[in-house]
Amino acid sequence: MNIFVRGLQGGLMTLGLVACSGSGSDGPAPPPPPTSDTTPPTITVQGDSNISLDYGSAYEDEGATAQDDRDGNVTVSVSGSVDTLTAGTYTITYTASDSAGNQASATRTVIVAEQQYRLDVSNFGAATISTSSGTLSCNAGGDLCSTFLDAGTTVTLTAEPDNGWTFENWLNCESTSSNTCTVTVSDNTVVYASSSSDAAVTLESGVTILSDALIDSMINYTPGSNIIFFEAGTNTGGLDIGDVIVSSGTDTSEIYFAKRIMDIIALPGSPVVMETVDATLDEVIASGTIYVSADLDASTLDPSSLPTGIVLDPHRASPDGVMPFLVVGLPVYQGNGVSLTLEGTLDVDFDPDIAMHFTDTNGIEAFRFAGSTSIDAALGVKVSGEIDTPLSVDREFSLGTIKAGLIVAGPAVFLVEIEPIVTIDSSLSVAVTPNVTVKQAAALGLQWHRKSGWTNLSDFAISGNVTLADTPSASISADAGGGLKPTAKLYGLAGPFLKSTIYGGAEYTLQPFDECELAYRHYLGGRISGGGEVGRVGRRLSFESPEAYIETAIESGTIDCPVDTESPEAPQNVSVEPISERELQVSWSVATDNVAVASFEVWRRDASGERAHLIGTTTAQSYLNGGLEPETEYCYYVIAVDAAGNKSEVPLDLTCGTTLEATDAEAPSTPSDVTISDITSSSMTVNWGASTDNDAVGGYIVFDETLNAAIGDVGDSTLNFTASPLNPNTEYCFSVAAVDVSGNESTRSAVVCETTLPAADAQWTAFIGCQARPFLLQQNFDLPTAGVAPVGFAGTGADYDGTALSYVFQGQYNADSGAFASDIVWSFEGQSSQRIDRFTADLSTGDSGVVAMEQIQVTGCDAQIQIVSNDGAAPSTAPQWTGQTGAQSRETLGGR
Repeated sequence: MNIFVRGLQGGLMTLGLVACSGSGSDGPAPPPPPTSDTTPPTITVQGDSNISLDYGSAYEDEGATAQDDRDGNVTVSVSGSVDTLTAGTYTITYTASDSAGNQASATRTVIVAEQQYRLDVSNFGAATISTSSGTLSCNAGGDLCSTFLDAGTTVTLTAEPDNGWTFENWLNCESTSSNTCTVTVSDNTVVYASSSSDAAVTLESGVTILSDALIDSMINYTPGSNIIFFEAGTNTGGLDIGDVIVSSGTDTSEIYFAKRIMDIIALPGSPVVMETVDATLDEVIASGTIYVSADLDASTLDPSSLPTGIVLDPHRASPDGVMPFLVVGLPVYQGNGVSLTLEGTLDVDFDPDIAMHFTDTNGIEAFRFAGSTSIDAALGVKVSGEIDTPLSVDREFSLGTIKAGLIVAGPAVFLVEIEPIVTIDSSLSVAVTPNVTVKQAAALGLQWHRKSGWTNLSDFAISGNVTLADTPSASISADAGGGLKPTAKLYGLAGPFLKSTIYGGAEYTLQPFDECELAYRHYLGGRISGGGEVGRVGRRLSFESPEAYIETAIESGTIDCPVDTESPEAPQNVSVEPISERELQVSWSVATDNVAVASFEVWRRDASGERAHLIGTTTAQSYLNGGLEPETEYCYYVIAVDAAGNKSEVPLDLTCGTTLEATDAEAPSTPSDVTISDITSSSMTVNWGASTDNDAVGGYIVFDETLNAAIGDVGDSTLNFTASPLNPNTEYCFSVAAVDVSGNESTRSAVVCETTLPAADAQWTAFIGCQARPFLLQQNFDLPTAGVAPVGFAGTGADYDGTALSYVFQGQYNADSGAFASDIVWSFEGQSSQRIDRFTADLSTGDSGVVAMEQIQVTGCDAQIQIVSNDGAAPSTAPQWTGQTGAQSRETLGGR
């Protein structure tokens, strides 16, 4: 080896080692050794790494990609999940490894907001509602304001009445102070705010509120009858045909009505007879506001009106005024050797809130019937007998009605009645007896506004428990519960109602998976609806309420079965169809599950598109969503829930629908081709051609032009109206107006007039007199030609001794069977008392034969009647009495 050293002066020193070889030459240098891979892949999160989601919204992970400096694209694994039906913070972790084992990770944070609920404020009257949380949005009528708030939010609402209005009351608040209301939103919640006008209620012209003296002078009054009698000598001066008379009752007289006078019969010294037709409240009140909030409790009940199966138990009355009903052994099913009996207690409470506003221009402007209610049911089903085949029992049984209280507000009189309801729904193949304890606190509300139409506003919370007296061994389904149906009868006639029921039940089902023997579900449910004859308030009002309900499992599981953790499939074929300007129908197909789907949750995105909200739970495959804005798109999805509480995924896609056009201000066309047909001595039929409207015709109003008053209204598909009773040989004039579904009324049609036939041309003739004497009176009249209908007509004549008299038939005729049952009320000149006779005649052959009448209120001889068909002409001679002649205490009808 040689070593060479170069001098330092050149600034370079080289050391060389030279190896000797056989060839005497140098070889190539070897490659350097490989370096180790210590660089992990780079992960890129697609989309935002921090996401905030609304409760119940859909989440679709966008994933992540990974790039390695040596391996290129590498696979990314994902861990973590997001449950958008549970509020909280979720972390999604993305992990990637290269071939050298280097690992990298990245995360995405997803925050699911708290669930929000809808707060509705029903605002009656002219007041501005403000809120301490959220922003209220009000509809066109200003009668419904709403906002969405996080669950658990406590909010204070303030009502500031406009000039000329006074704030009256809050309903369904946790606490109130003057014009403020505090409520905590833990579910969809409704509160009611009420203001009343300071202006006095004014009446329409020609309306008379009867004095106590006039009401006390009525005799033989029958509720619902259109014949009114006043005692002889009663001063009815100032009352005339065409006037509206209103009776609000007195301390001693439960006589309530609003009627228009059609005829007056007054004989000197005898009772006065008035023939009338029912009048609506907007024919009574010209303008003003009526508001009343009443407290009904056990002390306001009429014990004599308690129905069979209900006992009033005063020992169980609570300080808060609950009405303590006691259900005792109520049979609900009997057949095939099996009987089911409902036993237990049912306590209910209802405090009504009634409000109406009228204007000179529009008549009825706004109407609301609402109330707070509670139901407490502890009911059981007792089974007797062997059940060989499954039973199917109807859900609901009415126990009758109980008079719960009287509300008098100016000229309006509402009789509030409570109808207790028990529910049972069974499909039993074994003798299993469910026992339920169910409680409900609810607010029920039914309101109408001229600008915004009908809204059914209710909310309720339920709690309770279900037990079974026997251990089930096969598939069963059974539930039981209770409820109430409060009705506000206007002047004692059918009026608006609200109905609320609750129930608890159990399902035990044989299951086909994994050798499972039995799966069970204990559940609670409730239903709320409203409607009724609201047309008694105004002729333009009609209502049919969709039913709102909720059902939820309180306990579910399996017996000798594996735990069910598998979620149902999402419901398919979701569709949304418009029903009206404020209703959409959501429908879907059956969802599948490894055990069984128990219920469905219906979710809706609000109009702004920012958030989805749970709006209802149902066991059906459709849901009617009401209270919406006209001409507005709403989007929905449906989640399936099984008995174990597993839910299907929130779908990515929504199904949308648009409500129908908004309430319009355009009136329908005026009815044309108005004619009169089917003229008899006591009636005639008014006919007309159909009107058209930019939206839809809702019905028609028929006016008596002589009285300048509405005498009837019919639905949109009916193009005729029979005016009755009318006087013989008298001219009557009529016109017709159309009303659309928004309440807009057309101008009246051309007036048409016709004259009724003479009395001799009537279809039937009644011959009346004392037994053992010739018939004295001959009354020609007409009867309905189809169906069952009330009959009422009046006549005048003279008794055997020449005394002037009047008589009124009040009864019912069945055109199908020919049965005619009626009372005859008599009045005699110079005689203050009345006579009443009662009879039932068979007219199926055209001749009743001679019928002896039963004396109900006796003043004269024993009377007889014979009714014969005229067949175009009345008999020339009255038939004669053919019965045995008996001793007569009096020889005349009037007993003179």
